[in-house]
Amino acid sequence: MRPLLPVSARTRALRAYIRAQRHESRGADVLACSLYTEAALRDPEWAEPMVAAALNLRDRGQYAAMLTACEAALVREPKHGFALWNLGLAATATGNWRRA
Repeated sequence: MRPLLPVSARTRALRAYIRAQRHESRGADVLACSLYTEAALRDPEWAEPMVAAALNLRDRGQYAAMLTACEAALVREPKHGFALWNLGLAATATGNWRRA
């Protein structure tokens, strides 16, 4: 039996992210969004899971939650272009003109 190698936080986050993409492709959007959030919690420095969650929320019309997800992504990576763009979309959709 081989000894188990330690698994990094990014690897665990990536596994959750991939599972989320699979569920999202099958139409399980709510489960996918929770898995994106799980991935973000597993690796607090990685912005992509929160951006993916924001897009998932956008597709379901939940713009206030999308705004929160974009802000969480920007805390992780302040110059993330896609997060900034989607923050503007969410702010505009919610009528939050100061953030747009």
